[in-house]
Amino acid sequence: MNDVRITRHAETRIRQRGYRERDIQFFLAIATEVKKGEFLCTDKDCAREIEKRKVEIRQLEHLRGTKVIMNGDDVITIYHVPGSRGRSQMKGERGLR
Repeated sequence: MNDVRITRHAETRIRQRGYRERDIQFFLAIATEVKKGEFLCTDKDCAREIEKRKVEIRQLEHLRGTKVIMNGDDVITIYHVPGSRGRSQMKGERGLR
């Protein structure tokens, strides 16, 4: 569902109801199709997506301050940088992501 077109009517309703156009893509990615062409974001859909993001947040918290050393495509090592959570390790390395 990457190529949805927003009709003029939908643009008006989006604005009137406090949504944003980017909400549509997100909604379609998580919602349940209840009838052909009709989608509903159910409690189950929301609970699943919230849990997924909680797992991602826990993973991010665990990875904060982590450094990975690579040689080409090979992972050499991984470790937590002591102290500053990695900020001092970034000198001269901006844009290497």
